[in-house]
Amino acid sequence: MAPTLPPTFAEAQASLIKTEALAYAREFVRMIRDQQITFWGQPLHWFARADNRQFARERMKGAASTPQGMMDLCNLARTGWGLADEAARELIIDYQHRGEDMPPTLVAYNMEIVDPRRVWRQLSAPKKEDRFLRDLAITGIVGDVCRKFSLKPMRQRTSKRDRPSGRAIVAEALQAEHMALGESAVVDVWRRYGRIAFPNPQQ
Repeated sequence: MAPTLPPTFAEAQASLIKTEALAYAREFVRMIRDQQITFWGQPLHWFARADNRQFARERMKGAASTPQGMMDLCNLARTGWGLADEAARELIIDYQHRGEDMPPTLVAYNMEIVDPRRVWRQLSAPKKEDRFLRDLAITGIVGDVCRKFSLKPMRQRTSKRDRPSGRAIVAEALQAEHMALGESAVVDVWRRYGRIAFPNPQQ
């Protein structure tokens, strides 16, 4: 058997960068997973589905502060969007708790949800509100890893001499921290938010 040749300098450098970037990304993932981070005045666990939905509900309730916004919220709830229904029901409770008159649109929706003739059909489409904060967090981690270690988010070639991509590093970090999110999912997140959050033409 031929002896194994030592790695070239480029390969060794790429391996070292990957090790350091992965350790950094894993620490970043653990911080966001285990700590509450305040966003728009709400302390939230950004990887938690319940906190993602809570954030979305609060934003929808805030948008319903105008007559048009309240009409939109109730109409979305009528279409079967569960999150809109949850937000409308929370507003009903809030008004009743304060002893205040509800807007006519909300009064009408309150009557509808207690009508025994009403058939509730919830939409089965994927719920982006369940992962909005998670996706923002992943975008931030990819961008920060790329900045700190001078990496590109996109995988270029497969040579051992090439530096790893930021998205591959973050995907491996998420899997190492038992987040069960593959590189294809990280790629999808970056395509939707990466160029908006980090408008670097090289990325």
